[in-house]
Amino acid sequence: MGSGRLYAAVAAGGFRRYATYRAATVAGVFTNTVFGVILVYTYLALWDEKPHLGGTTKRRP
Repeated sequence: MGSGRLYAAVAAGGFRRYATYRAATVAGVFTNTVFGVILVYTYLALWDEKPHLGGTTKRRP
């Protein structure tokens, strides 16, 4: 039963921390999402340009 209390205390502390800095949390999520989309589209553009690199091939329709 002791480990359950520990997990609950850690979860409550994390929730309190993120709830305190709501604006910073939302800004961080937004920023990471934007940069993630940029990274994905960069990789897709590279894959379309050179599909044979890295020993893999892309099937063309």
